[in-house]
Amino acid sequence: KGIRGLVVRVGGWCQGIVKVKGEVSVERWKYAEKKEKGSGGVRVENDVEEVAGETDLGDWQRVIRLGPGALPCSLTFTPAKMKEGNVVKAGDTKWTVIEKHEW
Repeated sequence: KGIRGLVVRVGGWCQGIVKVKGEVSVERWKYAEKKEKGSGGVRVENDVEEVAGETDLGDWQRVIRLGPGALPCSLTFTPAKMKEGNVVKAGDTKWTVIEKHEW
């Protein structure tokens, strides 16, 4: 299909890159701790998208996004849903979870 991509989450950072028909898109997210429990959902403020997990004590903030492609970075914020072989969707593109390592 001419689509290649990768999303990697290590600790409090997640980044991804996808190339669709020669067009490249990238995203980077960071985890910012808060004093109060996150309420869940997505909030956009000052062009920074935040995703708060229901059990997290902080929020994920998108630091940068370049290009028009959709990446499934925010799906890594709930690792229990990310299992090898699962197919997830970001925009119009389906992604297959190839590897997942935890320690």
